[in-house]
Amino acid sequence: MEWQPDRSIVGETLLSSYSRYLDANCVLYSTLDTAYRQLLTSFEETAQAHITFADNLINEVANELKALEKRKEDTKKIVRTRAPRFLPLQ
Repeated sequence: MEWQPDRSIVGETLLSSYSRYLDANCVLYSTLDTAYRQLLTSFEETAQAHITFADNLINEVANELKALEKRKEDTKKIVRTRAPRFLPLQ
């Protein structure tokens, strides 16, 4: 049940002025609320896009580093098999 002011105490003139104020305020609040919600939604979408980009970048860098490490190990194996026996390997 919605609250209704007692018309006998407040009076019709004051009540109608207050109602007009509330209507104007409701429109203003609604507009500000909508703008605020859109702004927050935009921030959230931007943040999610940054998170997705960072995750993809991390995965790509990690994959490249794994491939580089494998090439390094393969090169070490080749050098060990071709190196003369009297040289110490590091």
